[in-house]
Amino acid sequence: MRVAFSYPALPSLEIADSLLSGVYDTPGKRGRAKGDVVSEALRLPIGCAPLRERLRPGQQVLVLVDDLTRNTRVDLLLPPLLAELEQAGIQERDIRFMVAQGTHRAMTAAEKELKFGQQIVGRFDVLDHEWWNNAALEHLGVTPLGTDIWLNKAVLAADAVIGLGHIVPHRGAGFSGGAKIVQPGVCGPITTGQTHWLAARFPVSRILGQVDNPPRREMNEVAKRAGLAFVLNSVQDSAGGLVAVVAGEPEAAYRAGAEVARRTFGVDVPRPADIVIVEACPTDSDFWQSTKALAAAGVVVKEGGVIILLSPCPEGVYAGHREAVLELGCKPFDQMERLVQSGKAPDLVVAACLAWAGDVSPGRAACIVVSDGLSQDELACIGYRKAGDLPEAMAMAGDILGKRGSVAVLRHGTELLPIPA
Repeated sequence: MRVAFSYPALPSLEIADSLLSGVYDTPGKRGRAKGDVVSEALRLPIGCAPLRERLRPGQQVLVLVDDLTRNTRVDLLLPPLLAELEQAGIQERDIRFMVAQGTHRAMTAAEKELKFGQQIVGRFDVLDHEWWNNAALEHLGVTPLGTDIWLNKAVLAADAVIGLGHIVPHRGAGFSGGAKIVQPGVCGPITTGQTHWLAARFPVSRILGQVDNPPRREMNEVAKRAGLAFVLNSVQDSAGGLVAVVAGEPEAAYRAGAEVARRTFGVDVPRPADIVIVEACPTDSDFWQSTKALAAAGVVVKEGGVIILLSPCPEGVYAGHREAVLELGCKPFDQMERLVQSGKAPDLVVAACLAWAGDVSPGRAACIVVSDGLSQDELACIGYRKAGDLPEAMAMAGDILGKRGSVAVLRHGTELLPIPA
């Protein structure tokens, strides 16, 4: 069988039928929602009254929106939301937006215009979450599990906080969406590090695709303390079409959307494979984002197998934490925990994400990366091998295994939810 990939520059690959375990993908343009589903979701929110009944003229509204590493269809979600706010009597001057970027780099002016649209950027304030600036944060105490809550002060200053994003499977939260727009979206690095490290303590099967899990409960608690009152979340197919839209009380709407996302992105995988070829799209701007694909690959690959990660990584390793990533590399949790305890890995965000990846590779499988944006030296520091193209990667995998092994292909791997038999 000749297998094609989502990256136009990547040639298709011929795989013997006897070796091909399966080709798995998220839905393309299938199952799209009909009609004006965004307005309908706002009109009939889950777990609370509509915004037009909850808000009052003169209130200051802050809308949190994810950054360019997420492909949320802001262009489809924002116009009905603004119409709903207008129905509630909220004036344009009382509406602001904040990029809920977590600990990612700030977006450029051009990127904001691309994300929000020229009209929104021209009419409204679009704030950055300055997670690196202690003066922009306020401490709200700790959760019952001991997570320190450091939150952007602009969130606390608003009368109403609305979260906007999309829902896909996520290694650190079960699914994205809901309270995740606050934590890590607009929290300080201490809070984000602690919740990420909590997720790293659990195997991927306990978190990925699980609606309820320990780090998600912490995120919910942080969002409550922050005053997140309402979310508008989409579930999208791989082509960006709306499969479903949920709105309402953050936890209730998230749960409803996550169940749709499970059906949308979940694929049954009857058997593991020796070699797993996984695409990092659509979140493939850098190595940091691309490692999300390893969570899906880790569910499918055999112990001692090989993962071939396909990702362009145009921004390299990670603009915010490059040196730390290269210094530590990907390591299984027990090894990373020793580095954390010794003080050699002080940044828990970095430590957690590298442990998530490290539990898959080198923990369970070797990893070969096909990427124009990452050098051989960088990948060697991380603990991975580099191949110039996919045929070379397949040859390297055969050398590692000492045989021609079974092959599974995971398209759109950063969103796919493999469900083992």
